[in-house]
Amino acid sequence: MNPLSQLEDIQLPQSVSIWPLAPAYWIIIGLGLCVLCLCGWLIYKRLKSRDYRRFIRELIMYISRLDDDDPHFLLNVQKALKLAADKKRIKQQPVAKSETATLAQVGDQWKDVLAQSRFVKKDPKALDVLFNVHKGVYDPSVVKIDNTTIKEYAVSWVKAEWMIQGKPK
Repeated sequence: MNPLSQLEDIQLPQSVSIWPLAPAYWIIIGLGLCVLCLCGWLIYKRLKSRDYRRFIRELIMYISRLDDDDPHFLLNVQKALKLAADKKRIKQQPVAKSETATLAQVGDQWKDVLAQSRFVKKDPKALDVLFNVHKGVYDPSVVKIDNTTIKEYAVSWVKAEWMIQGKPK
């Protein structure tokens, strides 16, 4: 008997299925999804900071362009400063506002907001100048400071509160 006659054709083994994946692949996929989520969150934060930067730039331009001879100059500066303060508080944490607050209470709250700022801590005169804006809206005879100085202090306060070395917080 011929030994070669007993040989059969070579058969390939059954192909290995790609599914189910090995556990290591699931770990890699999970890490990849985490990295994608982190990148998305960082992009969102960056775009959000651009909104604040644009807001502050527009606010500074608005204050800078105010006419010193306008009879509503103090009111416009006060609105801009309070808008900046409210926007900052909204960014940090929501603050409930009392709609029944008296004028004195609003003035005290505004003085507290100003007193806590870095700019006022560096230049104590700024508190008097900026608080005179608030008082001057209701009684213009109280303000003894020229409008150009008020405008400079207002712009400096907004920049100091919102910017650190030229970049928004």
